[in-house]
Amino acid sequence: LDRKLGVPTPATSSGGSGGSGSTSAPTGTVAMTAPGSANRTGAMQAALGEIGVREATGNNDGVPAERYSGGQNEAWCANFVSWSFRQAGTPLPGNQNSLGSCDYMMNQMKAQGTYYDRGQGTPQPGDIIFFGTPGDSTHVGIVTSVENGKVNTIEGNTGNRVAERSYDL
Repeated sequence: LDRKLGVPTPATSSGGSGGSGSTSAPTGTVAMTAPGSANRTGAMQAALGEIGVREATGNNDGVPAERYSGGQNEAWCANFVSWSFRQAGTPLPGNQNSLGSCDYMMNQMKAQGTYYDRGQGTPQPGDIIFFGTPGDSTHVGIVTSVENGKVNTIEGNTGNRVAERSYDL
């Protein structure tokens, strides 16, 4: 692994919110590292290329459902992260059809030994970051940078679109 991670608290955030149509920032966070910096960079670049992709009607539909969720109208933040890593040529561990669940993705990272709790380092570009409480992840994104006490992310299904967000560390 390249580095261990720490996790921000979303006391201050910018951009849209997690979930489909939700208006509040995700609460509580935990994070993990995908193996290899080149894989993380490739996934981050794939994700950044999707900025602005949005749902057709705000019901987990349209391009996100087709592109990231295999045509399923379902919450798609985890599908977006999984899709980004597949685009980089490095699928995340686990059943690719089940990675649409934040908890399933988190548990696969734990099983691989690539999951780190809050306070175990600083997130790096391309790291996966989970939001929620330990054992109950409700949202997930990809770290793009950490600077000036903030972690910046690219997230799917944040305000019904792919967008960049920022959180206090």
